Amino acid sequence: MDVLRKHRPEAGLYTFWDYRIPNALKRKMGWRIDYIFATPPLAQKCKSVWIDLDARTAEKPSDHTFLVAEFEM
Repeated sequence: MDVLRKHRPEAGLYTFWDYRIPNALKRKMGWRIDYIFATPPLAQKCKSVWIDLDARTAEKPSDHTFLVAEFEM
């Protein structure tokens, strides 16, 4: 199970924005290339999932950012 979709089913969630596309982040023109998959029992323990946009908006960032999940164990 894709734990991001468990919490956030909406479209427009990306983890990569190509530098060759001007203002790709602002224009919401990206790709989701990162996934966190879990078995159904583990997915039930997933409390939250987010895409760390702060890392992508920093000075001289990567074209890629983090997908983070928090599980209650």
